[in-house]
Amino acid sequence: MQRFNVKDAIAQGLIASVVGGGLALLVGFNPALPAWAPALPAALGLAWFGLRMRRSLRRLRAGDEPSAAVRSCLEEQVHFYQRLDEAERARFRREVHWFLLDQHIEGVNVEVTDELRALVAASAVVLSFGLPWYEWEATRDILLYPSAYDETYNQGKGGTRLGQVSRQGPVILSVPALKAGFAKGNDGHNVGFHEFAHVLDFDDGEIDGVPAHLSWPSNRPWVDQMAAHFARRKGGQRRREQVLRDYAFTNEAEFFACATEVFFEQPALLARRAPQLYDLLSEFYGRAPSPEEAR
Repeated sequence: MQRFNVKDAIAQGLIASVVGGGLALLVGFNPALPAWAPALPAALGLAWFGLRMRRSLRRLRAGDEPSAAVRSCLEEQVHFYQRLDEAERARFRREVHWFLLDQHIEGVNVEVTDELRALVAASAVVLSFGLPWYEWEATRDILLYPSAYDETYNQGKGGTRLGQVSRQGPVILSVPALKAGFAKGNDGHNVGFHEFAHVLDFDDGEIDGVPAHLSWPSNRPWVDQMAAHFARRKGGQRRREQVLRDYAFTNEAEFFACATEVFFEQPALLARRAPQLYDLLSEFYGRAPSPEEAR
């Protein structure tokens, strides 16, 4: 998923047109094919070009700034945003604005306010802010629930689930948990970070705890790190020596999601107790949060 702009889309569209035209000529020399066959490659190239241009043109029309209400929420509630310099804040707002243009956020017995839209977008943009090549695809609905829910999606009393991402289903977020994650900001718990980390994990079609966009040389160290942490946990590592909460050891996918939460909310603690894991997350997310960011 490469981030693109109008110039990129035009260049890629021209390439597609040239390739499509070349294929059309080759197909045209085959008398066994129907008369319309030569036009098909060119038509596919033009259709692809149109899809690439659509998002960029929509963004050009919408500008770079979100609504005043969304911006106010970022300034008041998103600790990550508050620590950025002015240029980075402008880029963060743009990323949030474009995310909201692309994504469908729906409330299930919840009014989707600008505050909630801002917190959902910030949950994703915090993770992708150091990944200038990455684009969140609008392939999943984002559903907001008014409370925790159970395994049958019933809300209210007895529910323990705060969020969820499945292979082809929506991203589900509990509103109270979403708000609490940003209200505290440094306790290592943020359901928005957690669920969008799962989305990153799912990008290659598998949710296995190895983020889909790791560089090839980093795959083996990441697998080794997970194995080492699970082994220490199985070997009776004392709770006070752990940096990740118990739920991280449910499986490898939850390990990555929980590690992501701690990386962005308690970087100093992670760097001190699990420096190799911290370094791998820094490499993947394209940034190394400083100890001050844990405050």
